Amino acid sequence: MGVDVEVAHAVAAEELNERFGPVSPRAAVKVRDVVHEWAQRFIARSPFMVLATASADGACDASPKGGRPGFVLVVDEKTLLIPDYKGNALFFGLRNIIENPQVGLLFLVPGVEWTLRVGGRARIVDDPELLDRFRQVVPDDRTVQLGIEVKVEEVYFHCPKSLVAARSSAQRSSPSIRRKSCSTRSRWVRRCAIFVQTASSSSVAAML
Repeated sequence: MGVDVEVAHAVAAEELNERFGPVSPRAAVKVRDVVHEWAQRFIARSPFMVLATASADGACDASPKGGRPGFVLVVDEKTLLIPDYKGNALFFGLRNIIENPQVGLLFLVPGVEWTLRVGGRARIVDDPELLDRFRQVVPDDRTVQLGIEVKVEEVYFHCPKSLVAARSSAQRSSPSIRRKSCSTRSRWVRRCAIFVQTASSSSVAAML
């Protein structure tokens, strides 16, 4: 059980923008409340994501989830369905969701430096029809014992600065590491990047 401890921070929440500058208009407009077309394409090509959860008393967990590209299903623009494969039976994330439905998702695609962040409310499902959707998409995949349905509240692409920095550092320490060409670095990736970099009410309308 968590223990309440008073923590002294170096800065107050209301001081952050005052000290470090206002939110970039470009960053503010890219946050959406639906899984738009370019986010759907990214998720369809993603074989890996991280599911962040927290218990009722604030104990956090970040669980890696992986499968074939598109293992997370986009049911509609407000709903995602995540398979829960048979594993170590610790159920840290599922226990947290039962106590606190708020979740954060981070999707990655190999060879792509942009990432996709999704926030929403989750519930655990075991409806046979829902679970059968996973078997229809990847019939030979691992055993799906439950599903996690996420009702989407926010969606946005995250700039590639952190992955670019990590790659540069890895290349300096290991010169043999070179970025390989990847089929995902194609037209849809460039369009995703354009969407994020130039997002405005007009460009969003034109692109979607």
